[in-house]
Amino acid sequence: MRSDVEDYYWENGRRYHAMGGGRYLLPNDDTELDREDMKHHMWTLVLEGELHLAPFRDSHPQKILDVGTGSGIWAMQAADRYSNSEVIGFDISPVQPSWVPPNLIFEVDDLEQEWLWRSCSFDLVHCRFMFMSVLDWPSMIEQAYRALKPGGYIELAELDLHPMPAFEGKPSPRLIDEWLDIQGKILSKMGFDMRVASKFKQMLLDAGFEDVVENVRLVPWGTWPSEKRHKAIGFWHVGEYLVDDGFEVLTKM
Repeated sequence: MRSDVEDYYWENGRRYHAMGGGRYLLPNDDTELDREDMKHHMWTLVLEGELHLAPFRDSHPQKILDVGTGSGIWAMQAADRYSNSEVIGFDISPVQPSWVPPNLIFEVDDLEQEWLWRSCSFDLVHCRFMFMSVLDWPSMIEQAYRALKPGGYIELAELDLHPMPAFEGKPSPRLIDEWLDIQGKILSKMGFDMRVASKFKQMLLDAGFEDVVENVRLVPWGTWPSEKRHKAIGFWHVGEYLVDDGFEVLTKM
């Protein structure tokens, strides 16, 4: 590993990635890694305890690639669940723990550069919460297609940040609409698509994938739902700073 990948820079008290010259917008410090672990827990609740939806019913995946692994928590849990599989998680910063399952390795690389893994290597390519990381989704998906074995799966999980009223006949909150609209315009100028989730299915078909399934689930913002699991999802989704605000909004995945 080159020493310069750890030449992080600091701005306004937060630590940022060295690789990519600041192209990735979010920090890589402990606060951000804690936030990523919170998002992972929230998503596990959304999937009702599952790590993925790819249907490995008769056999376990033998080789798994976790794209943009971040804190590494998904890759570590996948390695524990599939103890006979080889799991690789890669990211632009080596911030993952060193004490990991023996069938897991972490690598440092930029997902938008040429992938160095052999073609037809993986049974599962997993990519989650990367709309602020990927500029060229079709190119990334094409690389995943080449890296997968025939019959392998790619799973893309993302929030489509478009608020919808939780109750029929109730208007969507105007200020949240405006806030997300401003965010979307700013990110668009930088080349990022905040609503790319709604385009995944066609991108996968265009890349040559078959039997593409789009699974849409509703994610509440805040603790307003009466159902226990949805209340917990809403809590972890917005964090403590919105717990008591009572937003009656849903985000579509």
